[in-house]
Amino acid sequence: MNGHKDEIPLIILGHNECIFKQYTLTNKSWVGHQGGKTVIIPKENGRGVMISAFQSHEFGYGMELMEEQVNEVNKS
Repeated sequence: MNGHKDEIPLIILGHNECIFKQYTLTNKSWVGHQGGKTVIIPKENGRGVMISAFQSHEFGYGMELMEEQVNEVNKS
């Protein structure tokens, strides 16, 4: 801002979300050594948990991160 009293600050927010499902990675299972039996594999993905967050340059991600955590996030 240039100091004009009529200016309105611009804050850009980013939004991201992710869903974790209970049985997403269960399309494979171990086969038992004796008798070749396996566990029953569910046909659905199961219950899910959704994580949603907002972030901005001005306010960050809503939590403090240690330098090692920031470096890990920035690797991907």
